[in-house]
Formats: sequence, C-alpha cells, structure tokens
Amino acid sequence: MTEGNDASRYPQPPAGPPPIPERVIYVLPRRGIIRSILGYIGVLLVVLSILLNFVLLARVATLSGVEDELQEKYVSGSATSAHKVVVIDVSGLIMESSEGLFGVGSDFQDVVQQLKKAREDEKVVGVLLEVNSPGGSVTASDILLHEVELVKGAKKKVVVWMGSLAASGGYYISCKADTIFATPTTLTGSIGVVLGLYNLEGLSEKVGVRPVLITRGEFKDMGSPFREMTDAERRKFDALADSAYARFKQVIRDGRGTKLRKDVEVLANGAIITSEEALLDGLIDYVGYLEEAMDEVKGKYPDAAVVRYHKPSGLLSALLAGSSTPSHEIRVHLDAPLPALTPGLYYLWTPGAAMGR
Repeated sequence: MTEGNDASRYPQPPAGPPPIPERVIYVLPRRGIIRSILGYIGVLLVVLSILLNFVLLARVATLSGVEDELQEKYVSGSATSAHKVVVIDVSGLIMESSEGLFGVGSDFQDVVQQLKKAREDEKVVGVLLEVNSPGGSVTASDILLHEVELVKGAKKKVVVWMGSLAASGGYYISCKADTIFATPTTLTGSIGVVLGLYNLEGLSEKVGVRPVLITRGEFKDMGSPFREMTDAERRKFDALADSAYARFKQVIRDGRGTKLRKDVEVLANGAIITSEEALLDGLIDYVGYLEEAMDEVKGKYPDAAVVRYHKPSGLLSALLAGSSTPSHEIRVHLDAPLPALTPGLYYLWTPGAAMGR
C-alpha cells in the first residue's frame, strides 16, 4: 500500500481561522495629553464666560431702570400702620456744584426727590428734617425751602430737629417748619448774607500776570479779581447783598410770625447763637432730643411707621464703584475746614472757609 493511498483513507482536519492581522497601537506623547486637557478647559472657560456675560447684561438691563428710584427703609413704629413718617437728612454744605448742590454731605437732588416723594405719598402724615448744616448758597437754600413749603401745602406736618449746627442757610430752610427742635448744644442763627469775591491784583503783579479782557457794558467784568472794585461796582454788589438779606428776613417773618420775641432787624445781625438763645428769641420752639421731635411729628398717629428713603445700589453702580462709598452716604465733618467757595451770594456761616474780607 502506498503512502499516497494512506492519506486518502484518512481525512485531513479542517483548516483553522485565518490569522488575525497585527494591530499597531500608537501611544500619544505625554505633552500631547496635557495640551488636550488644557484645550478642553479653555473651551469650557470661554463658554462659561459667555453665559456669565449674558446673565450680567440681563441683570443690568433689569436694574438700570430702577436704580435711581427711591425705596423705603423701615426704621421703627408699627410696620403695618396705615400712616408713615419720613425722616430726611440734610447735612453738610448746601452748595451748587457738579456733584450736586451739596458738594459734600447730603446730595441735593436726593433731598429734593425725598421731599417730593413724601409729598406725593398719601400715607405720609409728617416729615422730620434732620438739619446739620452751616448753610450754603442763596439759591440752593431757597430751593430747599420751597420744597418744604410744598410738603406743608400737601397737608403734611414738617418738624425740624437741629443737630450740631443749623446756621444761616441751615436755619433758612428750617424756619417755615411747623415746629423746630434743637439740642442743648446746637449752634444756630447767623442770619445774614455773604457776598464773596477775591482780589488777586497784588498776586498777579508779583507773578507778572496782567489779564486782558475785551468787554461790552460798563459792569460786564464787575467783580474781576485782578483789579480794585470801583465805587459804582460796589454799589451794585451792595444792592445784590441787600436783596438777599431782605429776603432772608422776610422768610423768617413769614415762618415764625408771632413766635418771634424780638424784631427781625435785631436778630438778623449775623451772629451765631446757642439753642437757649434761639429759644428765648423765638427762633426755635423747643430744646430737646430726636425722640421728642419724633413724638411731635407723629402727633395723633403714635403708631405711625417711621421710614427713610434710600437709593438701592444697582449692579451697574456696584461694578463701577467697586468698594468705594456711595456718594449719597458721604457725610461732612463739621469741625473740618470748609472748602474754598466760588464767588457768589451765600447764606453761610463762614469760619474756616477760604474766603476772607
């Protein structure tokens, strides 16, 4: 039997599966992995930043329209009372400036808005003015007095409580209140007017400065600091001061009326006086503290809610201001020197101010 025949007699085993092709595995370098991770993080940060910007823009759009609106802050009394008393702070110089009429201290526009809001609120039965001011410009003082008169015209009681100082313009805005309180240590009075000008003629000669002005009209440059005032100019300025002075005295007559115990011509001597003197002269009604003034303004509504107005800090202001103090919270230190005053008419007690005779 041949070998070939043996192979035909015995069947061959089936062929196995085809061989698996060889796989090539690439291992990324370590640096490539780090770059990939950083790339993913960067994309994530960009997406988050875009989302955050959308949220901030939406929030600013929501708040920007109400940021300047006054809101109430509950202080005391019955929060559920149908009646309210508003406390309004008038502090610092009453001055016209780019920052507002007060410059430093209470913001003028804020005070005007607060008086207007109190006047228009039917639930408000009274306003308590906390006055702590040496006065300021004639016009600014008169505007605030006008706002006080409008509040009274709306049948709301106005009570003034004087702090450390309520002199000149500080008294001017107070004298038409229904009732005036002062602390035992208050300084008030200084009823008069200051017309402040500068004369720099000597200084200009020393530094070699000679201004050249081309004017039309005899009095166009009256009050120029670079030359002596003429007699005719002085008479003009005297007339301006007389007019403001006469208005101050008339306001006191109208506001205090028969309460005065001395003639206004005697009282309007420009002197600063104590609260006790002011009481004897009839310029104020009581010497007392804030609690007594509060009881007076509440009157027949002892459970009235006491509130203050404030402007909420919007998101945009917060972002722009950072950690700085909001302007409407600045308070002037009355024992510090007063800032330099621009030429003009003032109902102002002037010690410390950069304006000499």
